[in-house]
Amino acid sequence: MSLPQKGNTRKPTNQGSSPRQQWNSNSTAGVCGDSTWDRANASEFPAMDLNDLLGREAVQIELDSVRQAVTGKVVLVTGAAGSIGSELCRQILVCGPATLVCLDHNETGLFYLQRELDASRSRAAIVYCVEDFGNSDPMRRIFSAHQVQIVFHAAGYKHVPMMEQNLRAVLENNVFGLVRLLEASEATGCEAFVLISSDKAVNPTSVMGCTKRLGELILASCPNGSIRCISVRFGNVLGSQGSVVPVFLTQITRNRALTVTHRDITRFFITVDEAVSLLLQASAIGKRGDILSLEMGKPVRILDLAQRLRRQFGKTGKDVKIVFSCLRPGEKLHEELFYKDEQELPTSCDRIKRASGPIVSWPKLKSKLDALRLALYTADDDKLRAQIQGIIPEYRFETTPAHARGKAIVISRGTRYSPGSDGVLPKNLIAQRGATDTEIPSPGSS
Repeated sequence: MSLPQKGNTRKPTNQGSSPRQQWNSNSTAGVCGDSTWDRANASEFPAMDLNDLLGREAVQIELDSVRQAVTGKVVLVTGAAGSIGSELCRQILVCGPATLVCLDHNETGLFYLQRELDASRSRAAIVYCVEDFGNSDPMRRIFSAHQVQIVFHAAGYKHVPMMEQNLRAVLENNVFGLVRLLEASEATGCEAFVLISSDKAVNPTSVMGCTKRLGELILASCPNGSIRCISVRFGNVLGSQGSVVPVFLTQITRNRALTVTHRDITRFFITVDEAVSLLLQASAIGKRGDILSLEMGKPVRILDLAQRLRRQFGKTGKDVKIVFSCLRPGEKLHEELFYKDEQELPTSCDRIKRASGPIVSWPKLKSKLDALRLALYTADDDKLRAQIQGIIPEYRFETTPAHARGKAIVISRGTRYSPGSDGVLPKNLIAQRGATDTEIPSPGSS
């Protein structure tokens, strides 16, 4: 194929997230900022079962099929220092790989992960690589040196409002960095590649969501040699770094108002233990080109979550108020797990569904990605968004012309694409970064 990111190691019991779990998600949905949230540490807060916040029981997940797929293999996790990435490393080690390669651009996060995993007494060899997954030559060396067989791609930019202001960074990292990582995977004979997608990829209103959808389309339509490529779609990870729970916890402990963007905003939530266990099972049962979606239960209203958390701290509305602001750039009131034209098909696991729908043909997708890549540093933001909409017709965005100040113009729906057959793989799908391209670091969060 040539194509244009703490706790003790333990068996995945899925009995709910433990209080020692680190706090990362696709966005801080429904929350407006508190500049101190990112310095919050789980040890500051009282022990709690995150499933209590969801109002449901944790589900036991059988991982025998995962052990069969992972035992004795060389597994690489990108974004290994993030919430999803680090939990992937823990649960993968339980399954007995020959080697676990932990890769992240976040050197400090990787340092702490190393301290934890090296104390786990795992028989697997564990390798730690400080690298940007989108750097082709270093990644090819890593793949070749360790003979990587399975990739879990958990790295990527994920915060919706922040990425609305940084279109080129998120496109370069999440789309074209992914492309280069896939090239490195194929060049060294990798067997399986698993992309962590998001519910924000469905009918996206944000560029971050579009990059996740583009990743799904690339993996589903590209003639990728012998690699079994799978995308796994799920919602917000409860209690992860930068997500709603640690923001609320910080605000509560500092006796500040809980900030919610909209009274009716909802999100799908899952705990990190459950998300990773299901993700691993999806990687074992998924077929080439599959887009799989995890069962997320009913969407949770952020207001209800805030009230529930406030009660757990013994606070009342007089002690800690709830303040409503407004939806931020790129945010939706409600997320979805499937497109209208996707069939929701069962798999061998009742908590994992297969999304079957029209996929853009590879020659067409390749051509449009080439054009998007060339326009990345020459076109303005609105033209870039329009080009993205040409690939993802369901994408909705607003642009405000300088002369119209405050009057939003909604870009109209483009022509819906139809499925097509795979074409012969062209060489050099996406040009490598030119001399004028900036190096975009890969985040260690997932």
